[in-house]
Amino acid sequence: IKEFSNEQRSRKYSWWNFPCIVLYQQFRQFLNLFYLILALSQLWPPIAVGPAYTYILPLAFTLSITLLKEFLDDWKRRAKDWEINTAGYQCTTFGNYFEDILIIINLPGIDPDTGALRDVPARDIRAGDFILLKSNQRVPADCLFIHTTSKSAQTYVRTDQLDGETDWKLRKPVALVQRINAQEMYRRLTNLRAMCRVESPHKDIYNFQGRFSIQPQQNNYASISSEGLTLEHTLWRDTVVTEGDVVGFVIFTGCETR
Repeated sequence: IKEFSNEQRSRKYSWWNFPCIVLYQQFRQFLNLFYLILALSQLWPPIAVGPAYTYILPLAFTLSITLLKEFLDDWKRRAKDWEINTAGYQCTTFGNYFEDILIIINLPGIDPDTGALRDVPARDIRAGDFILLKSNQRVPADCLFIHTTSKSAQTYVRTDQLDGETDWKLRKPVALVQRINAQEMYRRLTNLRAMCRVESPHKDIYNFQGRFSIQPQQNNYASISSEGLTLEHTLWRDTVVTEGDVVGFVIFTGCETR
């Protein structure tokens, strides 16, 4: 059983390796290495042709500017990571069961009135969570679109942060769950017995296959209904919901996301 952290890390350096990596990258370049050797050679009197500082100071100044630039760029990346990782989402966290491509949803003992919704930072979201997304809210992990309050029973997502395309993409909820009245959504989720089979994680954002099965009545296996899943049922990480309140079921987090 593997669970992947949903924390985003776009920064390039850690505090302890920052100067080492930056200096290594600079002196991998032939000209920088040449000037370093030249500057150091002026510390040896037999071959010195002038004051050593006239060689060392220009090199030190250039390296200082580079270090400062890299530090500021990485600081901005850290600030952006912090903003994304600490963004709050309304989630319902249940017991998760994983076995390769099989995710089983079993929801016993949850508050039937509220669905146990609570604010969770994006970095703590896990596969198997239900998440409530508001209009114009960023999707924090790869999700299955299972319900919406939109009267059109669908939504659109902006994917410019994912694929660079500016046109909005149509997404439809799982019909078996969308039939649940919005006002009863979280109460009904507490009694929902369902199984979601999805393909193994990969980086193709234009293809998706899976199957969602639901057992409406407790222990009545004859009443199990099933529905195929396609790309239209997905909400990929870093897309933005544009219409209605949306309920997503998290299927992949962290390094497993598209």
